[in-house]
Amino acid sequence: MKYVMTLVALLSVGCGGKTAGVDMVPYYDLASQLRKQIKVLYDQKAYLVKYVIYNEKPEQVITHQPDWNKEFDPFFEVDIHAPALIGLYSVDTTRAADSTLNLVYKAKGDDEAVRELDVNTNRNGDLLSFKGILFTGSMLNKVTRTVTYERFKGFRIDVDEKSKFSSDNAYTVKGEVHLHEDYFE
Repeated sequence: MKYVMTLVALLSVGCGGKTAGVDMVPYYDLASQLRKQIKVLYDQKAYLVKYVIYNEKPEQVITHQPDWNKEFDPFFEVDIHAPALIGLYSVDTTRAADSTLNLVYKAKGDDEAVRELDVNTNRNGDLLSFKGILFTGSMLNKVTRTVTYERFKGFRIDVDEKSKFSSDNAYTVKGEVHLHEDYFE
């Protein structure tokens, strides 16, 4: 029993927040910030004007009661706030004179789907805007998606698909958020 207690004590001291020299500080929690904003959009009964541009042909859709959870799905894909991703991104932090914070995360290798995430927050850490670049691909097909979001104003998704056996595709989805009531946080 004495040996078991000693082993437990050594393991707890040895695992004090670092693994193989990697800092255990998590990245910005984008998903929780997006969930907060989705709640406000539902509470304010916001509507969405969406533009889809494919083959240079624009199409406009107005949705008075959008499913904000579904609309935000592509933006949750750039959230890198997960223990398994710690240490896989370099971090550059800049604080502006107006106390806003800019966090830029860049993948250290080519294995990560999220290649870059650029987050802007207010002085309290609340999300103001972000831009994320995702890459997926194989020998036959490569897809680059750039997602951009500005709090309570709108979003943009640019998709560029390159294929070895078919023509390349590119399309853009733009969304304008309209609040029925003025909202100031």
